[in-house]
Amino acid sequence: MVYGQWSMVNFVHLTMNLRIILLINILLSLPSSGQDSLSLYNPTNNLVALSVNFERYVARVDLEQPIRLHKLVVALSGKSSTGSVQVSILGHEGGVAFPQLDKVISGPYAVNKTKEGLEYIEVTLSEPLELRNNQFFISLSGRETDVLVMAEMAGTEKSCSSPSGGDYYGLYFRNGNQWSLGNRRTLAITLVKENIYQPDESWFKDVTEAAGFPLTLGNQNIATADLNGDGFLDIVVAGRVYFNNKDFTFSDETTRLGYNPAGISLHPIIDINNDGAPDILLLYADSAGHQVLMNQKNGNFIQQSVAAQIPVRGVSSYSIADINQDGFPDIFIGRLWTMYPAGGPDIVPNYLFLNDGAGSFTDATSMIYPANFVHRRSRGSAWCDYDNDGDLDLYVTNYYLEPDELWRNEGNGKFTDMAGALGLDRNKFNQSSHGTGVDWGDYDNDGDFDLLVPMLAHPAFILQYDHLPTQLYRNGGAPAYMFYGETHTSGIEYEETHAGGAWGDMDNDGDLDFAITTFYGCRYIDMYQQEDAGKFKLVSKEVGIAEVVSGEDVCWADWDNDGKLDMAIGEGGRFRIWKNNYPSWEEHWTEIELLATSGNLLAIGARVEVYANGKKYMQEVSAGRGVRMQKPARLHFGLAKGTAIDSVLVRWPGNTGYERFTGVQVDKLNFIKQGGQIAQAIQEPLNLSVHLYPNPVQGNRAEKLYLTAPLNETFQLFDMQGKKIVQLSFLDGVGELPQPLPKGIYLLEAGNGLHFKLLVHP
Repeated sequence: MVYGQWSMVNFVHLTMNLRIILLINILLSLPSSGQDSLSLYNPTNNLVALSVNFERYVARVDLEQPIRLHKLVVALSGKSSTGSVQVSILGHEGGVAFPQLDKVISGPYAVNKTKEGLEYIEVTLSEPLELRNNQFFISLSGRETDVLVMAEMAGTEKSCSSPSGGDYYGLYFRNGNQWSLGNRRTLAITLVKENIYQPDESWFKDVTEAAGFPLTLGNQNIATADLNGDGFLDIVVAGRVYFNNKDFTFSDETTRLGYNPAGISLHPIIDINNDGAPDILLLYADSAGHQVLMNQKNGNFIQQSVAAQIPVRGVSSYSIADINQDGFPDIFIGRLWTMYPAGGPDIVPNYLFLNDGAGSFTDATSMIYPANFVHRRSRGSAWCDYDNDGDLDLYVTNYYLEPDELWRNEGNGKFTDMAGALGLDRNKFNQSSHGTGVDWGDYDNDGDFDLLVPMLAHPAFILQYDHLPTQLYRNGGAPAYMFYGETHTSGIEYEETHAGGAWGDMDNDGDLDFAITTFYGCRYIDMYQQEDAGKFKLVSKEVGIAEVVSGEDVCWADWDNDGKLDMAIGEGGRFRIWKNNYPSWEEHWTEIELLATSGNLLAIGARVEVYANGKKYMQEVSAGRGVRMQKPARLHFGLAKGTAIDSVLVRWPGNTGYERFTGVQVDKLNFIKQGGQIAQAIQEPLNLSVHLYPNPVQGNRAEKLYLTAPLNETFQLFDMQGKKIVQLSFLDGVGELPQPLPKGIYLLEAGNGLHFKLLVHP
């Protein structure tokens, strides 16, 4: 069933007797719920019979939007009046140009001729097939004598091409194990399908340029924190510091701060002197001459030299935690390689550096890695207390078929690698795969942390050597804390070139979703929305990122304090920031920033449990994860329909017990101080707009209005002739219409003198 679509309502900001005037344009076009057809070829062009010298004829189908496929109409010809071919449907196949994994998802079905010559034969699928990715395949095989497979005579252009991803055409032939390009033609096949509902406007919008970032800015390292103490998160990217202007624009402060951004390989945000203000560590490519920008707590920073020679050539990750519990945060550095000669890439060691409390670091790598350890080519890392014993453990994901590492903190300054023993990164041959990223998150809300481990896996090697694709590992909890692979039942589709991935509740429904990036051209970022406990749906098209070619990793943060997680990613190696406009009108949220009074003051490693609506939501404060990404210490919790928080429990760093807080508010940014104090951020002027639901209206009538902020206010609704229709009272941003509202254009006025910044949506 197709429901009425959301549509942003036009907003006009007029000043008239200190009133806010809102223009609502109610759309009336009704979405189609029926089936339509999509031909792979141009039916007005001539057809040609393809050579009979092939065993299989495979069409690659590009999808502009998700569909539900019901039937195929296949053109066959030839002298036979009873012959047939077999048609099968294959899925995304990892995003490759032709189906090397060769996994049938529907069929085979017989396509039977009933007369000599050209015939268009309809094949009904056993059940409708939902296809959400950017491509799928249709395979014709088992061609009987005197049956000819038909294609469009005119050649077609490749639909995508890149040096790393190759060329993508519409037709391929196969004999035995040999594939060949199908003369740049297209099979004469028509899809009978139903378009899956898509929002009028994408849930996310690329606002990079409007936000003040150069489109040429690199994305090798993205870090975010409130650097100037104004309550809004700032961004450090590509060696440059950008302050948040509180309206989703940013100002480049690099020149004012007076440091040289050239040659910076890494810029972790770390409170190096543990004064409660985040500093910026500037690590240069030559591994010497490192600097730290010491935060003066007023938007100003002072440069200070760092004596330690921290090797960052080939750096792939960093992860910060107070490992020795002295209050000063330490840093793990993961590295991939520094060169890739013909014989394979070199191996460079990872490092653990302890903060010496005097503005520098000492090498303490031996705490984790034994002296005789053979280092591996690492791509990502993240600290987390996976076994709930109160201290932080470290996951390191490794590339080049080298085993991942899960270093269990023994609590005495020693670590033990538990990855293999706990079922991580091992296939049926007890071998490892190409890990490309890592993120911890309690996706099933059961009180322990699970793992998302993106992986690169070539289809031929999946079949031959059981290389693993991206893995979702569920933590089985006490007492063993074994991990169980759930990818095959989760709805996550195989992608050959997955890179970094990160958890985030993008729709505030209380369940973690995740975005995952890709390597290679002609490969696109995936966004998975969690539906029912542990089941995920691909929603890249709805989000608006279905055609974004990205790499490395993802950083989630709420940069405009509107209660929705925005997203920073790369596109073609360049920084991009996307604003979240998801229509989560009835879902609530809370954001929590911890202020510790003992241990490390930014509370890295603290655990927060939020109890609301009969559920528990859990996160930990982290600093540096995956592939050179650093999300904020500020925690974002989606609460679904929960309108109040019962309590919040905090386990502060270095403690085993929890401190209980009440009075934490919904739909607010809350600052929780160790020892019992809670404060809410001062609300900035709202970026306010309004939505009508349903729109297009059902039966030409609408029922609800939604504001993009949980505002409690009374409005007057007028038609365009000035006649008052009704008075509306909004509660938490939702206005119930007392009577159905017919189609037309209306004015909504608030006469209380409030002044908002209003958005105009064409």
